[in-house]
Amino acid sequence: MWVWVVIAVVFLFLITRTMQENASSTRSGAAALIGTVADGAALVALTLGVFGLLLALVFGVIPGTGPRLAGSALYATLLWSAGLLVAGVLLILLSGGIRRLGGSPASAPALRGGH
Repeated sequence: MWVWVVIAVVFLFLITRTMQENASSTRSGAAALIGTVADGAALVALTLGVFGLLLALVFGVIPGTGPRLAGSALYATLLWSAGLLVAGVLLILLSGGIRRLGGSPASAPALRGGH
């Protein structure tokens, strides 16, 4: 049970960190929020894609006793995993485009003469 709590805490940390970075990289609050949601969905998709590839590796490629993935089940697991990985990468690229549409943040005033 504690493993899921650790996973949830790490996920929330990454999302809040992303939210802070998105808020500081664009003027639009809506663009920062949409970019954060896209980044969160990308994180979930990439995690599930990697998990699916690990399942295919353990249950389909490495020989051993116990449950096996073979034939259409292995093929479907690999396709879903690849699809989730591609979706995650596209969501990351999409979130960057959304932030750019929101405009760049206002620059800080330059210091002059040591003041």
